[in-house]
This record gives sequence, C-alpha cells and structure tokens, in this order.
Amino acid sequence: MAAKPQENERAVEDRPLKRAICLGGGGPAAGLHIGALEYLKGERRIDFNIWALSCIGAWVGVIYNQAETGDELQAVRRFFEDVFREDKSFESFPMNTIFAPDWAGNAEAMLEFILEPRNYRSAFLPRQIMKSFLHTASAIGRLAASRRRRVRFRNNEFEEIEELQNFSEGDFNRWILNDVLAVNPAVRFWTAMIYKSEITGLARLHYPDSRLLKQIDFAN
Repeated sequence: MAAKPQENERAVEDRPLKRAICLGGGGPAAGLHIGALEYLKGERRIDFNIWALSCIGAWVGVIYNQAETGDELQAVRRFFEDVFREDKSFESFPMNTIFAPDWAGNAEAMLEFILEPRNYRSAFLPRQIMKSFLHTASAIGRLAASRRRRVRFRNNEFEEIEELQNFSEGDFNRWILNDVLAVNPAVRFWTAMIYKSEITGLARLHYPDSRLLKQIDFAN
C-alpha cells in the first residue's frame, strides 16, 4: 500500500540535515578556502557532511578533516604557512616551497643523453657553419662599403650611413638565431638535451618519506 503524501513529507523532515562544500583548484585559492572555512565553521558553526575537493582544495580538505576536533582551522593555517612563502620572499621567487624539481631524475636523464653517441652526430654541421660564416662575412663587407651621404641641417653637417639604417633589430636578432646559435655545436647539443632527452623539467611533489607527506594521515 502506497504511503500517503503527508507521511512522505514527515519522513523527509525526520532525516538528518546534510551540508556539502566544494573547494576547487588553483594554488592561490587556498587562502579563499581557509577564509570561507573560518567564517562558516568559526563564526557560523556550520559543519559539513560531504566534501567535494579538487587540487589545492583537496589539500585544504584533507588537512582540515584529519585534524583533531577543535583544531581544524589552526591545523590548516599551520600547514599552508609552511607551503607558501611570505610576501617579501615571494616577490622575487614566485613559487611555493613544495613543488621541487626532481634533481636526481633529471641528472640521470642528462647523463643518459650525454653518454649516447647518436646525440653527437648532428651537433657539428660543417656545411652550415661555413654557410653562416660566408653570409656573415658578406654582410660585414656590405656594411664596410656602405654608401655615405652628407646631410646639411642649419649649417651643420651630419653623416648618415644608409646601410645601417636598413639593418633592423629584427634582422640582427634573426642573424643571432640562425648564423650564431643554430650552427654552434655546443648550443645545438645543449638545446637537443633540453628538448629531446628525458629531462622533463616538471616539479615533483610525491616523496613518500618527506616531512611534508608525513604530516598527512592518509588512513584517517
């Protein structure tokens, strides 16, 4: 026999109230999350049954929920004071204290690249070096033989070099790129190491034996 509408409404009213909170990602948002929790928990005395967390929001939620009752907000603050730099330090070094490069992993990848003979085959390109040398010598010769003209302005004479006027900043930068850097064996080798080796340059966070992760009680 179907329950009456009044009975269904009464059953819903008898259920314990559940509250959910969502803390999103984005490093600087941690401050917003902490501020929201201080207001909702500290001032409004609101507790949450459901936590939807992402990225930095997950760190806030995990630290908050593993803390002892009554110490949640202080625990979160203490944790993130060790993660984020003070303003004066951050001003010229804008990164947190925990996303460290994998120095050992990058060193291993660098050594593997250096010891591989195939990586040296295209580092030294004699034909391209000669071509760049001739191009540079030709450009210098044109500049040395550039035509000069005298311009009279209010009884003063000024010498103007036409060829230099036509050699723009863009031309100079392109010459540096293609006729200096691109044919330099050392530059070619180090550039290949950066782009073609297993060196990722990514920061690493998960060091199981680090003091940072030991602060987190994953089981709890």
